[in-house]
Amino acid sequence: MNPDEHGTVIRCHSYGPDEMVSEVVEDPDQLGALVEKWPVTWIDVDGLGDVEKLEKLADVVGLHRLALADVVNVNQRPKVEPYGEQLFIVVRMVSYDGCIETEQLSIFAGKNFVITFQGERPGDSLNPVRERLRQGHGRIRGSGADYLTYALVDAVV
Repeated sequence: MNPDEHGTVIRCHSYGPDEMVSEVVEDPDQLGALVEKWPVTWIDVDGLGDVEKLEKLADVVGLHRLALADVVNVNQRPKVEPYGEQLFIVVRMVSYDGCIETEQLSIFAGKNFVITFQGERPGDSLNPVRERLRQGHGRIRGSGADYLTYALVDAVV
């Protein structure tokens, strides 16, 4: 499926040990304030069709343009690449609906934020992580962006 056929929805899950706020962000310019305010912000991008919104998001949080090109080219092989103080990770989410299919999940891990991009199909394998954040159980909300990155990759694997 062509990623240009879909819009782009940005959901943010911002949290610390004692509190979590989830919201849909329409304007990527708002993301800088969220990342500054909270110990960890997960920017969960669903849909790759709004290129202008993706480029604005990349500018606000400082994503490398080559890595952003890999995000929208959804046929990447799994990989890990450093970009300055950020880590760029590509994994494949597997689903089964009569046949095995995969979808690219692109992850940027920064000091206090994680950004995930997906866009080919509805649904994903990340709901267990979202639920752990909402419930505040275990160590996820008391840990940093590195632990969130681990939890996301673990949910996919």
